[in-house]
Amino acid sequence: MKVVKEAVAGALEHSDLLVKIAPSDKGTLDIVIKSTVIKLFGKQIKNVVTDTLDKLSVSSGSIVVEDKGALDFVIRARVQAAVLRACECQELDWGKLSGVASTPARAVPPSPGPKTMKLRRSMLFVPGANGGMLSNSFVYKPDSVMFDLEDAVAPSEKDSARLLVYQVLQLPAYHDIETVVRVNGIETEFWQKDLEAAIRGRADIVRLPKTEYAQQVHELEAHVARIETACGRPLGETKLMAAIESASGVVNAVAIASASPRMTAIAIAGFDYLVDMHTTRSDGWEPELFYARAAVLHAARVPHIDAFDVVYGNVKDDEGFLREVDIAKGLGFNGKSLIHPHQIELLHKAYAPTDKQLDHAKRVLAAAEKAHRKGLGVVSLDGKMVDPPVIDEAEMILQMAAAA
Repeated sequence: MKVVKEAVAGALEHSDLLVKIAPSDKGTLDIVIKSTVIKLFGKQIKNVVTDTLDKLSVSSGSIVVEDKGALDFVIRARVQAAVLRACECQELDWGKLSGVASTPARAVPPSPGPKTMKLRRSMLFVPGANGGMLSNSFVYKPDSVMFDLEDAVAPSEKDSARLLVYQVLQLPAYHDIETVVRVNGIETEFWQKDLEAAIRGRADIVRLPKTEYAQQVHELEAHVARIETACGRPLGETKLMAAIESASGVVNAVAIASASPRMTAIAIAGFDYLVDMHTTRSDGWEPELFYARAAVLHAARVPHIDAFDVVYGNVKDDEGFLREVDIAKGLGFNGKSLIHPHQIELLHKAYAPTDKQLDHAKRVLAAAEKAHRKGLGVVSLDGKMVDPPVIDEAEMILQMAAAA
């Protein structure tokens, strides 16, 4: 690749770096590293930069890297973004962009059920352009982490954020956490490139914003299948999630939730929905959201998928957050979308079973096990018949307690 103009990528922020690249009249590759930790990590930083440039076949140019403690994947992504901008490259060779020699396929998770329930109490939003947050969000242990390429990323940084997310998805630290990528909407010019990064990076779920019709899910599904085939992922491995953000989305929620066997969850986005409805958030039991919450939740239960409640934006208001958690939990939502790690522990504790619920669940399962050993077709406890749904609920309570 030939550097044809000056370009910059990255940010001088903690755990990030700024990369400047320019053409060279000398025909040589000149690399300058500036870092507060250059004595300890200068050699490693230069090795990552050199390796990245080599994979992109850049043999000439002037590169200045100002490091603020970035991890290798951030260095790689920022250098890639700067090179692609400097070379005015539109088509990407994903093999050359990979940060590892190979990325093994994850095992396809079993279909959710009482004994294999995937807990999705918390889905933490992480801005896709923020190298520092991408570097450490896994330590907060959300049930799912969602790398955002949509609202959290300025249009001028979409390309760089896409590369960052592609790189972070390959980190072993995130392989034990469910990963979600929120792509840009189908109406934008960005969404198909976002899909390439998400699926080739092996995200577990793609979240589609502003979903209003089932046809949008069908279109998304077709492109996901195409990319899976192109990059060698098992067909059907990538799951889908739809965000309901408008009156049209709420009205069509059942069709959206049932549009594809890949659908694993739907979520309601409160701010956009309320703007569409010409109203605002209130305190208390929030009547302005009640219909939408009920509609989205019922839509999720038709195909037996999960449902996420709205984001609570005031991260300093724990009382208000927990009040809203009580509403979501009482209605039956699996969990909430979150914008701050502080909210994770609060949410998980609120969703944890009480001692009374846990004791009863243990007694139900003990009775079921006893009946099974005796070959009985009917389970009874305290003189009452225990139906299969009660046993399923008891198993879920034990899983919730163990996770909490």
